[in-house]
Amino acid sequence: MKKFIPAVIALSMILAFGGNAMAGSIAFIDGQKALLESMAGKDAYGELQKFQAAKQDDLNKQQAEIKALAEDLQTKALTLSDEAKQDMELEYQQKMRALQLAAKEAEEELQRKEATLLKPVSEDIKNIIEQYGKDKGLDMIIDIRVRGIHYYNASSDITDKIIEMANKKYTKK
Repeated sequence: MKKFIPAVIALSMILAFGGNAMAGSIAFIDGQKALLESMAGKDAYGELQKFQAAKQDDLNKQQAEIKALAEDLQTKALTLSDEAKQDMELEYQQKMRALQLAAKEAEEELQRKEATLLKPVSEDIKNIIEQYGKDKGLDMIIDIRVRGIHYYNASSDITDKIIEMANKKYTKK
């Protein structure tokens, strides 16, 4: 419902001011594309992917240990004493819980890292979009990813211009 409201507001403005009065004063952008394809966005996502790969490697190592323990338990099950078998089963369960906890923590850490890396880039893109709108005398810039936009003229899409402006402003750290 909340995503439907911006479309209703835009339609109401067009009807209130007349379709011709608004013509040329609306532009469209693919905000996600602008974020992902700008140099700053690519750098941020590259760093995020490295972080994610490192976390995945850690989880894979833990998973390999658990698999080896399970195979060891299965092959030695008939020869182990009941106490030794229980100890191995307990160790297996503890490692499984530790892996589940580590996976949950890694996911939370990844989300925090994503927010930390992408928030400044997103803010820069937002500021560039606002400045572009002011410079071009636009009344409105609508993100095409918002629900409620079923059609737009591609010639009104400013995404590539915004990416170009963001890239000019970006300096690698």
